[in-house]
Amino acid sequence: MGAVAQTKQYPGDALFAAGEYDHVFDVELGDGIMRKLPFNNGGMHLEAAEKFCIREGISRTQVEQIVDFLRKHALPYKTRDIEQPDNLQKANVKSTQNKPSQVPMTKPLYFEQVNVDGPKKKIMSFAEEFEKLITYKV
Repeated sequence: MGAVAQTKQYPGDALFAAGEYDHVFDVELGDGIMRKLPFNNGGMHLEAAEKFCIREGISRTQVEQIVDFLRKHALPYKTRDIEQPDNLQKANVKSTQNKPSQVPMTKPLYFEQVNVDGPKKKIMSFAEEFEKLITYKV
């Protein structure tokens, strides 16, 4: 009989649900801060990589590298049954019903009328200040 893999607890965030995961990887993005990437064996590599990039505000060009990492460090098949309690499952459904999809955004938003006077005024103000900065001589 094989050994049972140890799971790790993840507190959850806007894109990754709280709970037990087969892996919670520490990812360092070059700034010395460790970020957590939860992942279950047999999970969707691409989905996890895209969510991680969105959550951390990094370029989608990193998705392929993250997918490669997950393929190397996680098993391609499920190693345990992952079940959510009914009340948690219902809460997840309710919380996602009224939110627009984030990964990927397939439905564009259209506005019939937009008031651009305020933003235009602010942009012009920034442009004037920038002009002053570049023409200022020491």
